[in-house]
Amino acid sequence: MRNIKGFTLIELLLYMGLFSVLLIPLMQLFGSTIAVRLESEATSAVSQDGGYILTRLTNDIHDDSAIITPPLGSSGTSLHIIGDNNYTYELDGDNNLTLTDNGTGEKNALNSANTTVSNLNFKTLGNAGGKNTVRVNLVVKSKVIRQGGINQTKSFTTTIGTR
Repeated sequence: MRNIKGFTLIELLLYMGLFSVLLIPLMQLFGSTIAVRLESEATSAVSQDGGYILTRLTNDIHDDSAIITPPLGSSGTSLHIIGDNNYTYELDGDNNLTLTDNGTGEKNALNSANTTVSNLNFKTLGNAGGKNTVRVNLVVKSKVIRQGGINQTKSFTTTIGTR
């Protein structure tokens, strides 16, 4: 009668207990790894998009000769520049910063799908020596939610003049 092969209930309980002791720390390590990845992804998306937007604005404004909107001394939520290019920068309904080529009508989002842009403000400060200057303020917010339900957010401000 003792030739029956298998595991006793005690053996199974002992195995499950030891497996649980090993599995709990592994799950905590996995959860920590995911949290660090989300943190890194959110920070990276905000920094990359903010840097790209400011670089693009700087290059386009330097290349152009006149700032049409907003008028001198005022501020607004859109920027229209002319010269080598004829561009308009503004937010669309989905909080994407769009660049419209007024010559072709083509519209492109400057931020990635992982971020949104808000609090966009352009202020034309004046012209020093015949050169237009504009101050740009914007906030880039990550769509990737970090641990604790918090989105990465960063404000960007710069002043750019035409050449």
